[in-house]
Amino acid sequence: MPLALRKWLALPKEDLENRFALEGNEGAAWLFIGGVCGEQPAGGFLYTNNDTLSVGIVCPLSFAPGFLRSAS
Repeated sequence: MPLALRKWLALPKEDLENRFALEGNEGAAWLFIGGVCGEQPAGGFLYTNNDTLSVGIVCPLSFAPGFLRSAS
């Protein structure tokens, strides 16, 4: 069973457009596969919203206890 963690970062729309070369109502989405949780199958994601940036990882639930302990 997977566990997903996501963080929203508030950024002005103009900053998002400049950093990701966006125009108008365009958005950006990047997906990353592997390497996030060591040898476990996992991935990450990054996508823009109107005035926020969402960044996150998806990893097996069995990986979470060690990860959450080391992050606190």
